[in-house]
Amino acid sequence: MRHLVTFACVLLAASIAEAQPLRLRADALATTPSPAGLIVLSGEARPSSYVGAEAVIWGGSGENPADALVALVRLRHPGQRGDLTLGRFVVATGAVRPVHLDGGMLRAKLPAGIGLEAFGGLPVRPLETWNDEQQMGGVSRRIERADWDWVYGGRISETLGTKLGAGASFVERRDFGRIADREVGGDLWLQPTGKLDLASRLSWDLVMAGVSEALVSAAYRPAGYRFELFGTHRSPARLLPATSIFSALGDVPSDTVGLSALWYAAPRLDVLASGSARMAGEIPIDQDASNEPREAEAEIGMDASMRATLRLDDEGKGQVVLELRRFGLDPGEWTGVRLRVRIPVLEDFAVSTELEAVRPDEPADGRGHIWPWGLVAFSGRFLDHWEAALAVEAFASPDKAAALAALGRLAYRWEGP
Repeated sequence: MRHLVTFACVLLAASIAEAQPLRLRADALATTPSPAGLIVLSGEARPSSYVGAEAVIWGGSGENPADALVALVRLRHPGQRGDLTLGRFVVATGAVRPVHLDGGMLRAKLPAGIGLEAFGGLPVRPLETWNDEQQMGGVSRRIERADWDWVYGGRISETLGTKLGAGASFVERRDFGRIADREVGGDLWLQPTGKLDLASRLSWDLVMAGVSEALVSAAYRPAGYRFELFGTHRSPARLLPATSIFSALGDVPSDTVGLSALWYAAPRLDVLASGSARMAGEIPIDQDASNEPREAEAEIGMDASMRATLRLDDEGKGQVVLELRRFGLDPGEWTGVRLRVRIPVLEDFAVSTELEAVRPDEPADGRGHIWPWGLVAFSGRFLDHWEAALAVEAFASPDKAAALAALGRLAYRWEGP
């Protein structure tokens, strides 16, 4: 699969040769303390953009070899009636789960608001390899695929103006020729009035016969406010492939119901408050040697937050954000506060900082009662086509008494005449 790195460069060259003028961009990212790199390439023709290409290449670190996470070329219909994508990419369509594959996807827009999507190829998955000498001491991750693996699916949708839309989707994945996933889903959105939005999504697992994920939401937008009532249900055992080891450990479903309210307090000030209740459980377990199962008690917790955002200019390039949050689901209950400030110093240069403090209800031994986190970042443009950014963070966490890390980005963009 390392040949996809070369393939990505070929795709970009194809987009360059397609037409003039062009828009090209390359980003290189590097992080510490374990040196690792990421390269992002993209290219397309303007203004028609009939052909575009992009690639995200993992630079590799230690035992993790370099590989292409994304490498694709996209062909678009001149009349915006559809497109064809070929290469390595992630498919996220309708209500079914996203799929990372080597293959192709075709999308078409038919008359009367009908949309068709079809995709297929070889599923891409990260595999863990263990160091025999260290046994559990060393793990390396690499992207590979196994023989007799394939995935395919599609979606059909109908849109009636800006008031109603619905879709039905399907996906099936094979692992060594055996069924790993088979899922159908439906999604629906409705705007009965200019101030009310309704949406729902549901996916059904045909292998384990049950709801994988469901979501419903209703948003109301009076002048100066936005209120949203939402509910979700997720079944991890159904969301994971049937061949996953976690599937054998049991189904731990979770249900969430919540409400959020957004207040446009002033032209440059927004206040968002959100609260939700989550229930995790119930699963059958073996209580004793009699092997008679009983149902574990469901865990019920809350997740509440309030965030105020003050924009320092009309475009929002400068911001001050203050957020308070309370997470109360066992075993990780905590309360935290976060402050984020971004200030444009010059036209093409900005400085930002984020400070965060979390107080766990039950601190880990030797980790203190407060876990701080801080970040300072610099970003700017220079020499017309170059961009650079550097961020340095320091923090303490449940598994680290202290840590320091940095992330750098260097980008070059070029736009033809």
